[in-house]
Amino acid sequence: MMDKKNLSELITAFADGELTADEKKKLKDLAERDPAIEKAITIEKRTKQTVQLHYKKEPAPQHLHQIIREKLQAEQAEVEAYLRENSQAETKPNKYWMPLAAILILSAFLFLVQQYSPFGTSSEAAHSFEELTYLHFTNHAGAFVQPEGRPNSVSEAQTYLRDAYGCNITVPEIFAAELVGVFYTDFFEGFHTPLLKYHTVEGDPIFIFASELHNLDTHPGLNPLDEAFGNIHAHNDVFIKKFNGHDVVSWKWDDVWYAGIFEHDGRILAAMLPH
Repeated sequence: MMDKKNLSELITAFADGELTADEKKKLKDLAERDPAIEKAITIEKRTKQTVQLHYKKEPAPQHLHQIIREKLQAEQAEVEAYLRENSQAETKPNKYWMPLAAILILSAFLFLVQQYSPFGTSSEAAHSFEELTYLHFTNHAGAFVQPEGRPNSVSEAQTYLRDAYGCNITVPEIFAAELVGVFYTDFFEGFHTPLLKYHTVEGDPIFIFASELHNLDTHPGLNPLDEAFGNIHAHNDVFIKKFNGHDVVSWKWDDVWYAGIFEHDGRILAAMLPH
């Protein structure tokens, strides 16, 4: 049996998408035999998703970046000096190959630090409307505590959102599902947008986020996926994108962009939309 330290490292690597196919199978087999391991995997994945959703990556102070560069350059200089001192006395390949390899590794690492390090000034990882829809759904396990409004009809929900928040959106009638709650939720870093929650006849939750496109344009990183936006032209067009096994369905009505998600195949949700 794997010890706790190695198991914890394996679960963390799984959540980060760093396992090989064999390692994934090994962890899956362990989880099937031990519910505690399966629960630990779920917690690790949700923790990672929550951090990604609520905490943006901030660049470290420039002086730390400079310290790293100086230390790497100093180490590189030491290796180069060693190579110069020993190049005449030691001519066998095995005598100088390791210092030479060290130079190559350090040089490559220095380049990567300069170009890609989070200590640099590169922009933060971009999100999309679809990715954030997926993260909200998985973080809340398809449920919120209490909706802000419990409309009796779709038209009542539209009136509520317009009067309370100035949102002019069409609330969809979803086939074989009931609208059970309306939220005006913090979608990302203070940007609020309507969330419509439905229940299917089987009781499965459906989340649909909606926002007028001109509002998304003012918030970089919240725009629809380029591939979705490029494939949706007509009222009945939809686009389905998979995030870690969950389908997010996108569509556009007038100036409003929608993204919907539930626990089943996105094609089912697309078929439930009014056409």
